[in-house]
Amino acid sequence: MADERCRITVVGERRRVDIALPAHAPITEYASMLADMCGQDEPDAMPPAWSLAPAGRPPFEPGGSLGDAGVVDGETLYLRNVLEGEFDGPAVSDIEEEIATLEDDGTMWSARTRAYTTVVLGLLVLVGAAIALAAGGGAPGAVAAGAPLFATGLAAPVLAWSAARKHWPVPPGARTALAAASCPLLTGAVLALPVTGFAPRLAAALAAALVGALAAYLAAPSAPTMVLLLGCGLALLLAVPLVLLSASAAEAAAAVAVVVFHLLAILPRLASQVATLPAGTSEMDDVAGTVRRVQRLLVLLNTGCCLAVIGCLAVLSASDGWFALGLALCLGVALLCRASNSRLTAVVAALLLSGLAGLGALLLRVPDRLPGLGLPGWSGPLALVVVGVVVLWAGLVMSFRSSLQQADFGERWRWPGPFGAFLGAVSVPVAAGVFGVFQALLDAGRGM
Repeated sequence: MADERCRITVVGERRRVDIALPAHAPITEYASMLADMCGQDEPDAMPPAWSLAPAGRPPFEPGGSLGDAGVVDGETLYLRNVLEGEFDGPAVSDIEEEIATLEDDGTMWSARTRAYTTVVLGLLVLVGAAIALAAGGGAPGAVAAGAPLFATGLAAPVLAWSAARKHWPVPPGARTALAAASCPLLTGAVLALPVTGFAPRLAAALAAALVGALAAYLAAPSAPTMVLLLGCGLALLLAVPLVLLSASAAEAAAAVAVVVFHLLAILPRLASQVATLPAGTSEMDDVAGTVRRVQRLLVLLNTGCCLAVIGCLAVLSASDGWFALGLALCLGVALLCRASNSRLTAVVAALLLSGLAGLGALLLRVPDRLPGLGLPGWSGPLALVVVGVVVLWAGLVMSFRSSLQQADFGERWRWPGPFGAFLGAVSVPVAAGVFGVFQALLDAGRGM
């Protein structure tokens, strides 16, 4: 503010304005002008007294200045009426009515929440029975328990559909859980059949899970059931070719890691499409509720994908093949670069955690994979300690910088995004190397 002017963004009810204001002039001198520019509504009963306020904080004194309030260039302030609520009458509420409202909202234990909890507990018991049957590996006599479980899996989405169509006193969440239970119940019932061989059992289980997920979505179309359907479909598409190729653990991890990494790029669009499905709640009535649903769904999908990538990178890091280790390095760095494309804290944290986990697991393998360097076994953990200290120090430095000046999102580095996309493209041929494609080509060339 060398020229005694403060360049800020003012947000009103209808518009936002980027403007340079006097840093040491009272806010009341130009507050009315800002209200006109932002299209603020003025009540007829009492003229407003406009001031500016940061997000989530009380407004500044109208007689003060931006310089006195410590406002710096680039900040975003909001127009506020300091007289709002000044002449409101006393608010009188009945304690018994407030308690009844809490009971209706489900925040307190009541007869209704007891009923809903019983439904959920029954579903959990059925899912536990399905897991127990699946773990039995098709033991003799398990069909006797699998038959009623299969019938229950078919009846669950029918009950959920009837509850919605006939307006039973069952909340949308319980209906969704009832419909989604069809997926594990049918899977457990199919695995109770006396089918031998890993490939046939896996194919039957994934097919049953897909049928159950489809039935759940048809019975209760919502974001959770759609995600369940997409997840089962993707698992089936990945598992069939891997089983046919008799892929090893490293090869399966390579294929899943590459597919899931490229899936991260379309998650924002996928979340926005899935979140528009009927939610059964009042949140879909306004734009803000829709945005919150999209953000929650994006965080959920991104977290699930990052957990899958972490498991795959751990398997690749434990492999002895150079292509597997190179793929772990490539995807680990690409995940760190992809974190710069998002503004949601949970999404960025999950991407950074998955990238650092993959690179950390790879760093621990350096002494074993490079014996010629003569590194002791504890050099890997020591390197992790050094990296952790450096990252911690960088975080503290950035914390001090962010407290002194508010950094704009657009001022961040732009090269990590394209570089992460490049590494994602490189990961495809590297994954082919994990499957031995290049070695087979070399062998074929030598035989010619």
